[in-house]
Amino acid sequence: MNQSVAFITYSLDAILAGIIFLVFVSRAFKESYYWALAGGMAVTFSWLISLNQVFSQVSLDTEVRLSLELFKNLYWVFCFIYLITGNLADTIKIRSLRYILLAAVVVNGSAYFFISHFRDLFYIPVSYWMVASNLICILSAEQLLRASKKSRLKKVIVLSIGLSFVFDIYMYTHSYLIQSLHPINWEIRAAVYMGILFTFAAGALLFKNNNLEVAELTLSRQSLVYTSTALIIGLVFIVVALAVMYMNVFNASWSLMFYTAGFTVFVFFLASLTLFRSFRERVSVIMSKHVFGHKYDYREEWLNLIHLLNSDDQSQNYLSNVKNALMNIAKTEHVGIWLLDNDVFKYKSKYSSLNFPADKVFPKNEPAFEFMLENEWIYILQGVYNVDIKIDLVPKEFRDIKNGWLLVPFINNSELIGFTIITSTQIRIANWEDLDLYKSIGRQIADYIKMHQQERWLAENSQLQAFSKFTAFIVHDLNNVIAQQSLLVKNAEKHKSNPAFIDDMIMTVDNSVKRMSVLLEKLKHKGSNIVTDSSLMQIITESIERNLDISPEVQFEINGDDLLITCEKDRMVMSISHLIKNAQEATKADGEVSVEVDTLSHSNKATITIKDSGYGMSSEFLENQLFRPFNTTKIGKGMGLGTYLTKQYVEELGGNISVTSKEGKGTTFKIELFGKNKKIQLSA
Repeated sequence: MNQSVAFITYSLDAILAGIIFLVFVSRAFKESYYWALAGGMAVTFSWLISLNQVFSQVSLDTEVRLSLELFKNLYWVFCFIYLITGNLADTIKIRSLRYILLAAVVVNGSAYFFISHFRDLFYIPVSYWMVASNLICILSAEQLLRASKKSRLKKVIVLSIGLSFVFDIYMYTHSYLIQSLHPINWEIRAAVYMGILFTFAAGALLFKNNNLEVAELTLSRQSLVYTSTALIIGLVFIVVALAVMYMNVFNASWSLMFYTAGFTVFVFFLASLTLFRSFRERVSVIMSKHVFGHKYDYREEWLNLIHLLNSDDQSQNYLSNVKNALMNIAKTEHVGIWLLDNDVFKYKSKYSSLNFPADKVFPKNEPAFEFMLENEWIYILQGVYNVDIKIDLVPKEFRDIKNGWLLVPFINNSELIGFTIITSTQIRIANWEDLDLYKSIGRQIADYIKMHQQERWLAENSQLQAFSKFTAFIVHDLNNVIAQQSLLVKNAEKHKSNPAFIDDMIMTVDNSVKRMSVLLEKLKHKGSNIVTDSSLMQIITESIERNLDISPEVQFEINGDDLLITCEKDRMVMSISHLIKNAQEATKADGEVSVEVDTLSHSNKATITIKDSGYGMSSEFLENQLFRPFNTTKIGKGMGLGTYLTKQYVEELGGNISVTSKEGKGTTFKIELFGKNKKIQLSA
C-alpha cells in the first residue's frame, strides 16, 4: 500500500472534518442541537487523525485506534437518537430506541473487551464485533431517517454518515473472510470518507433545520429521464477508478494527483457555497426540485384554482371569483387586486379586502411594473428567501401594506394587465415552490380576466352592431320615402293639372305618411320589434305595390296555399320590396321581372323566387360583395344596405336566401321561409 497517498488523503479528510466542526460550533450558539453534531465531528476528526498516524512515522497502538472507532460509532448512535427527540430522557421512554441504545452499549463494550484481551485472535472476533457495531449505527440512522419528515439537514446527515457505516461493514466483512485488512480497502476508505464529508458539509451549508420544508426524498421526472445518461457516466467513473487503482500499484504519483485534484474540487465547491449566497441558493433549489418532495401538489392546486374561478354563482362578478380563489389558495383573509385601465393601474376596492385608498392610481410605466413584466417577477414583501434586490422599486404604498407578503403579476400575452397583493398574518418564507406556484396562478388568472374583458367588449360591440343595423334600416327606409317624394316633386310641374296624377300623388303621400308613422312607432319603443302572424300573400302584394311606378311591370304567380309568417310585417315588406325594386332597376323597360310563390312542395315552407332578365352580376361580385354592407352596383344610387339587411332578416327568421346570376342574362333570388298553413286556396 502506498503510505504517502493514504497519509495525505486521511489528512485531507481530517481537515474537512475540522472545518465542519467549526461550522457546527458557530451555529450551536443559536440552536443547541448543533452541539450534538459538533461533538460527532470532533470524535470523527480524532478518529481520522488516529488513522492518519498509521501511515506516518509515529506509530499508534491498534487498540487505541480501534477503541476510537468504537467510541465514534457509539457516539453517533447516541447523536442520532438524541436528534429524534431532542432529549435523551424522553428517548429512553420509547421502547425501540431504548433497545437500540442498550444494544449499542453492549456491542461496542464487547468489541472493546475483545480488542483488549484477545489480541492473538484479532481478525476473527473483532471483525465480527465491528460489523455488529456498524449494523447498530445503521439501525439508529434508519430511525432518524424515518423521523426526519421535515428536516432536509437531518436527512443529508443520516444518508452521508450512514454510507460510511455501510462501507465499514463491507471492509470488516472482507477482513473476516481473508483474515486481514486489505491495503487497497484502506485507501478506498479514505476516498469514501472524503466524498461522505463533502456531502455532509454541502448539506450543512445548503440546509438548516427548517421544519417548514418538505424533506421527503424523491426523484423528479426530469431526473428519471436522464437515468440512462447517469448510468453511462457511472460506468465511465468505474473505469477511471480502476485505472487509478492500477496506477496506484505501479506509480503512486498518479493516484496522489487524483486525490489532490478531487479534494481541490470539493474545497472549491464548499468555499463557493460558503461565500456566495446566490450560488448556495441556486444549488439548494436544484436539490429541492430533483431530490426532495414538493411542498405543493401542483395538480391539486391547479384543479382547485380552476374550480374556484369557474364558480356556478352567476350573481357574482368574475373578479369576486378571482378574490375568492386567491384567498382560498393563499389561506389568507385579505388580498388586493389592481387592474390596468387607460394606462394606469386602479385598485378594485369592491373586489378587494385591503385597507387601501380606492382613488390611488399607478402609471403602468413605473419601473417596478416594467421590471415585473420583463422578468415575470414576484416581489417578496416579507419573509426571508433570496433577498429581493429590486424591492426598492416597489411603490412605498405597497411596502407599507400591513402583513403584505407577495406582489404577484397578472401577465397575458406579454402584457401586464394587473397584479395582486397577498397578505399573511404569519411570517412565511417564500421559497422557489411558492414563487413557481403563484407565477402559474398569476398567468391563469390573467387569462381568466382577459377572457371576461373580451367577452364584455364583444357584448358591447354586439349591442352597437344591433343599434347600427336598426339605424341602417331606418336610414334605408327614409331614403326610399325621400326618393318617392322627390319623384312627385319632379313630375308635379308637368302633371299638376292631371286629376289622375293628383290622385296618385295623394296615394303616394299617404303611403309615405304610413311608413313614417311606423318608423316613429319603432323609435318610440326604442327599436322594439312588433311581431305578428302576417299573410305571406299580403306581404308579397304590398311589396309589389310599392314598386308600381317602376318599369317593367312585375309578373306575379302563386302556387299553393297562403302561409302565415311570424315576422315584423313592415320590415318583411321592405325586404321583399327592395329585391323587387333592384330587379326592376337592373332590367330594361321591355324586359321581364317576375315573382313566384310556391307552397306546394312543403306544407309549412314557402319559396319566393324573384327573377329578372336584367344586366346580371359577375361571379366575383356574388361571392365577395353582394351580401356585404355598403357594396352596390348602382353607382350614385343607394347605400348598398338593402340586400345586406334583407339577408340578415331572412336568416333571423330561420329562413334562407340564395342567388344565381349571369352577366347579360339576369338574376334570380330565392327566399325560403317557414310559416303556418292558412289553408286558403288562392289563384293568381
